[in-house]
Amino acid sequence: MLDKIGTTRLISLKVPYKTLRKDLENFKQKALDFGASMAEIIPAKWVEIDERVRLKCAIPLCSWYGKNIYCPPQGFEPEFMRKALSLYSWAILFALDVVPVKEFADRSVEADSVMKWSKKNMEIVGRVETLAFGSGYYLALGLSHYCCLQALCHQERCLVLMVASVLIH
Repeated sequence: MLDKIGTTRLISLKVPYKTLRKDLENFKQKALDFGASMAEIIPAKWVEIDERVRLKCAIPLCSWYGKNIYCPPQGFEPEFMRKALSLYSWAILFALDVVPVKEFADRSVEADSVMKWSKKNMEIVGRVETLAFGSGYYLALGLSHYCCLQALCHQERCLVLMVASVLIH
């Protein structure tokens, strides 16, 4: 459910630094309000894209590999992401405290815990991105982790890939 967050602001290409800083602080606070344990505003240039992350999906092969539009091999190439992220000035990085920690220490309950915490992460990212968009930052971009198939739609294969497959063939 969406929170009542105020009115949409007119989109402007030039945002005064004071307004931008105030908005960033607001988005940071909202991430905390939505359930993040901590949040920081950082220069976007601090965000690094590392090719090895894609290897973690392929070795050992993730059971969701090739089934999701955002995951390898369909996901964006690292060089494309580097170039795209270089156009941003600021990022809000947040963390979630996993409580109880034993949810990730016990393999028998880990899968369900990963889904629960990943869904929470995606929810916070989506809500902050929506807030930023409504505040006039129409190119705001929220990035999350994990397979949205498991955490959100519970499909075996990405519906977007299935439709694209039908349109292509």
